[in-house]
Amino acid sequence: MYSSTLQEYIRQLGNYVQVSPDSIELLEKTLACFVATLGKAINADTEPQGDLFDTSVRLILLSDGLANLPSDEILEGAHYLVGLGFEQLVEPLVRLGVAEPDIPSYPMESDSWYGLSLALLHYLAGGYRVQALSVLRRLESISSELKDAGHEYAGQYQDSVMALGTLYSVKRSSSGFLTGINRWYDLFFNQVEPETWQETRFQKLAQLITQRRDIVLANLGENDEASWLSKRNINSAAADFWKSYLRSLDGRGITAFTKEQVGQGFDVWLRSGNDLLVVLPTGSGKTVIGELRSALALAQGQQVLWMLPTRALVRQVTRELRDALEQLRVTIEELPATEDFMPLFAGDFGQRRHIAVTTPEKLASLLRANPQGVQNVGLIVFDEAQILLKETRGTTAEFVLRKIRQQVPTCDIVLMSAFGDLQDSLKQFLTRLGRQPDLLLSDTRPTRRLYGVITNDFWRGKQVPVALLYPPGIQEEDSYTETPFKLTLSQVSLPKSISPTDMARRFVKETTKAGLRTALFVSSVVSTETQAIKMIGRQKPSIKLPERDVARLHVELGRESVVEETSTRGIACHHAGLTPLEQTIVEKWMREGTIKTIVATPTLAQGVNLPFDLSIVTYTHRRDGPVPPNEILNMIGRAGRAGHVSDGIGLISRKRYTNSGAIRVLDDARHVFFQLRGPSSEHLGLARLVTNALQANVSEQNWLVELDELGFYEAQTLVSFVLSITAEVDDAHLKLDSELRAFPSIQQLDDALIIQIVDSLEQLALNIRSELSDEDSVLLSVLRRTGMPIEILASFLSQIRSSEFQNMTGNDLMEWADLVVQTSLEACLHRGWYTKLLEDAYLQSTGLGRIFSVVSHWRLGSPLSQLETVWRLEGVSEKKNRINLGRFLNHNLSLFAQFWGALAVCYEEVFGIYEYGVSGTFMKNFPVFIRRGVLSLEQLEWLRAIGGLDRVLAHKLSETLPLSSNQIRNQVWNWRKGRQLIPRNIEEPYKMALSEALNLTH
Repeated sequence: MYSSTLQEYIRQLGNYVQVSPDSIELLEKTLACFVATLGKAINADTEPQGDLFDTSVRLILLSDGLANLPSDEILEGAHYLVGLGFEQLVEPLVRLGVAEPDIPSYPMESDSWYGLSLALLHYLAGGYRVQALSVLRRLESISSELKDAGHEYAGQYQDSVMALGTLYSVKRSSSGFLTGINRWYDLFFNQVEPETWQETRFQKLAQLITQRRDIVLANLGENDEASWLSKRNINSAAADFWKSYLRSLDGRGITAFTKEQVGQGFDVWLRSGNDLLVVLPTGSGKTVIGELRSALALAQGQQVLWMLPTRALVRQVTRELRDALEQLRVTIEELPATEDFMPLFAGDFGQRRHIAVTTPEKLASLLRANPQGVQNVGLIVFDEAQILLKETRGTTAEFVLRKIRQQVPTCDIVLMSAFGDLQDSLKQFLTRLGRQPDLLLSDTRPTRRLYGVITNDFWRGKQVPVALLYPPGIQEEDSYTETPFKLTLSQVSLPKSISPTDMARRFVKETTKAGLRTALFVSSVVSTETQAIKMIGRQKPSIKLPERDVARLHVELGRESVVEETSTRGIACHHAGLTPLEQTIVEKWMREGTIKTIVATPTLAQGVNLPFDLSIVTYTHRRDGPVPPNEILNMIGRAGRAGHVSDGIGLISRKRYTNSGAIRVLDDARHVFFQLRGPSSEHLGLARLVTNALQANVSEQNWLVELDELGFYEAQTLVSFVLSITAEVDDAHLKLDSELRAFPSIQQLDDALIIQIVDSLEQLALNIRSELSDEDSVLLSVLRRTGMPIEILASFLSQIRSSEFQNMTGNDLMEWADLVVQTSLEACLHRGWYTKLLEDAYLQSTGLGRIFSVVSHWRLGSPLSQLETVWRLEGVSEKKNRINLGRFLNHNLSLFAQFWGALAVCYEEVFGIYEYGVSGTFMKNFPVFIRRGVLSLEQLEWLRAIGGLDRVLAHKLSETLPLSSNQIRNQVWNWRKGRQLIPRNIEEPYKMALSEALNLTH
């Protein structure tokens, strides 16, 4: 009966598999098998029971029908359903070791290999390349394991995966040597006669793939580059670079694109002279879109800026762009400027084919000090553009975008985000910057995500943890779940009183043992370490950590890292109190499979992609109220990673009340997962800052002294912004009004509100003039440039004008600056802004003296263990002391470094930029020295050259190999090409640490 209705069944599926009743039934059967596999891996009882044989037969029949369809009839959704089914049935069985892969001599006779190959072929036939990549990587992994084990049939499987990889990348021309040697290749491309019905199906699917692929390199101008570029009004001189770039795409297997990436076509958005808004779900390939636009700008000899909100993302994207473009002699590096006031190498940027990856703050610094440095920038790509909604950072990002558009009107802007509810706001924002943007919009997620809860339920008279998942189909906020998918950990007893965190920890302990990759989010930094320790219990170490990674940690910390003990059992913590090096290594270990579980705070959810199967959130409330659903979904969104993990499971841990069933807990969570969210009405960028300023009563005279009700960064930005507009103008009101209305975010406010804001800011400008009654033009100029508290700047100027320090250099000058900054801060202990500066209790109790002592040791290159000794307070545990110091170095140090930056600006304003002298030249680098933990330009260059994370190692290299900046860059480049060139006088463990640092910077 099933086969007689097969063709009609296929037609009903169409492209919308999610709304077909037949497809829902098959999805439920497939998911039941998938959940059963997970349950077997973690020793859980599952409901409903999956029937692997029946589901496989249904999929094979459907696969056969699709393979026999006419070549002009392609049902993308049906191909996706079959690919999904075979992947969910087979991949977890193999990866989790629930079923050993059968290894007959011919791969086609292996059920697991055959199922995964069919998943790959159907994904490709439907155009789902991202999902296909995940399956291909699993096949490659199996083949590699067989080869490493010396299996007698390993060669057969290598041939198979080689041909499947060729089909995936459509690189037939470069693999012609396989003809007559690799039967799989001949089957796919040379139309040899199939010997079995399985081979016949594979051949037909391969034909569909080669006939229906959406986009190939020919559509990007391959073999006709000059003509392709001329259609975009680009000079043929760009053809050589574009040809090389297309060759690199081919070499990386990026030879086709999803419908979401193509949009209305490359002719629409892949061209110069237009802005672009990209709003696609995480994992949809936004980075490749940005890369294509970047390559087009580079081909024309223009420079490119990539702007991202966090250092972790800057490091990640820098690494990805280097892998993609460094072979084309493109320089990709973090923008070499501080996050404070003084750019370090701003003059170098724009002089060569270059991509600079940076944060909004660094780019704003460059624009303030050297706006001419961006004259050759042809493109700025702003990823995670939703930060335009985040107060000061959004204001800075908007300032940067508008300033570059003013400075370089021809520069194109690409905004990218995964937040669909912001697409209207972002579109309006780009339009108000002067151009109607092209759009790449979709809410189609390349990874499948299953949602549910972990709760407590009763099983045979005892309380046990249970995971409940919503079934396939359309889910709504007010729906009711009749038959959830259920995993019951019947072997794990729970006490009567248990917290959601403890319940989730017991669940994750089992997923870790099974090899499932899990992110467990907890509400506090301390809890990440506590839960990780509790999870390992008395378990003995079973994992040997990479020696060179451990060497890096020991060099930087001067002790073992807290992440080491638990990582040897497959679990690590990740939080804001760890050094960036520790965070980076934990992320590396997760990517490489060294560890299986990370216990983290929400900082891990800020866009870094890691291959998690499960993401579990243990809290939905904080002391100040409910956690916003978007924040919860962002954490849960860590599960599933395009091209690595096709099926991610996102769970919230919630206790079941005594008188309600477990399903009630599942349905109570619907508002988090399925609540309809309309377009955001929040203010963007500058609009957010000035409306907050209005509420903070910044027009009152006392506000200028206290700078309260706003964050310290916000207050600085506001003061600097107001002065930059009103300086040397007669009609401040008119100037403020016209300048404000030029910002895209302000244009969304109603006229009455804008007038209120202008009145308030005009009064603030008058108050500033009143406060500077002595008409000190230098003080006014410094205040305009820095926005720092007036008392501090006045004190700095007084010290500079009265001190005999012009001939000081090195540590003597730094010690003088330390004393000036510390003395000036101590005179302001009673101010509101100072209290906010030290708003964390651990900073208030630490005191300025201890803070400045730590800063001094930090610059000297002391390992972290020595800094912890200086930082230690009586009555504070070793763990809290360590975490508090880490939080200070990660988050507060940059804020403090601004005071040294402001001191350098004061010096420049007093003596002039052309009369800096030795002292001034050294002083202008103070803020970056403090933030990065160095004392010289040579140490800073070493630090940058080895990746920016190994501060102690950079000091050691500077001491061992005294070289100039250019020599340092050349030396590191040579070391990357041959580790044997590292000098013998660099002893262990520094040599091991250096070798691994070079791997990560390449």
